[in-house]
Amino acid sequence: QDRKGMGNGASSSPKQQFNSSKTPDLETYFRVANIEDAGELAAIQVKAWKDTYRGIINDEYLESKSLSEIYKERKWNKILQDQSCVTLILSKKNCKEILGYTTVSIARGRSKEKIEWTLKEDIGFKKKFGTKVHGEMRTLYLSTDAPKRKGLGSKLFEHGYSFLERHLGEGCVMCLWVIAENTPAMKFYEKLGCRIAVSNSRARFGKGLYRYVGLVYSKYRPVNKVQNEVKEIEQGSPK
Repeated sequence: QDRKGMGNGASSSPKQQFNSSKTPDLETYFRVANIEDAGELAAIQVKAWKDTYRGIINDEYLESKSLSEIYKERKWNKILQDQSCVTLILSKKNCKEILGYTTVSIARGRSKEKIEWTLKEDIGFKKKFGTKVHGEMRTLYLSTDAPKRKGLGSKLFEHGYSFLERHLGEGCVMCLWVIAENTPAMKFYEKLGCRIAVSNSRARFGKGLYRYVGLVYSKYRPVNKVQNEVKEIEQGSPK
């Protein structure tokens, strides 16, 4: 694996399996997404948004070009060639059907800075997480056709975080952002152990402005070691 990036993109084999696991009546495996998955990733994302945010985000945006499958597929074509992030797909064993996926990356930019401000200023957060955010979970989506109550969302979260640990160090600090009105998602992440670090941010979708919540997660270990490891990676990472 290239330590200068997370290893996403067209160079990844579509058949590459990271691991497999079994829940009652459902055996699954993970693989890295490639450019051929762009259309299906876009379709899952668009349907998830329209199902989840109907009545929360204005209909004008939900039916706009920005949330069309054609537009999102173009976006995914770019994301899947970006070496600074990786998209991990969860599928049924011996089946091409995508049950869900998560995209993780090295943390950068304003989303990282906002959460690090809380880590530095809040003694409780500083004690648990240190002062640096190392990775980010940029997306986590389940297909609406995926079996329910099989723990697939938790699998995606855990596998995405484990992937970051392998690249950024065991116990690395990960952030993610959720629209506050998405109550099921908020409960899901908090149940998994995420803590709200930023509650007063805003994100614009179309003409609407919505409250955006920043969460932070880590499997605790001495933070200084993680920070040193990430510094070594970032020195050679693309900006």
